[in-house]
Amino acid sequence: MRDFLNVSEDKLNKIKQECKTAVTDFAECVEFYGEESQQIDTSGFFSAILKFIRAYKQAALENEQRKRVSMRNQSPPETLNKANGKKQQVIYK
Repeated sequence: MRDFLNVSEDKLNKIKQECKTAVTDFAECVEFYGEESQQIDTSGFFSAILKFIRAYKQAALENEQRKRVSMRNQSPPETLNKANGKKQQVIYK
């Protein structure tokens, strides 16, 4: 029984130390992003981060689409010449 107690006590102390480390690391992370560590919990913080990431990806996608449309509107259209397989610009007269 003493062996179990010694092993379990060591494991419990290790878990307690890891928990303290996680709490302090979370507080530092929250403060790094400009939040108050006492006013926000983990679910609120990480849901805000996830919301930001999704909005950022959506904005990047929209910017890429706008860039493609802009490029298409600036250059003359191209067609593929069936005879030789090369692209040719369409010139309107």
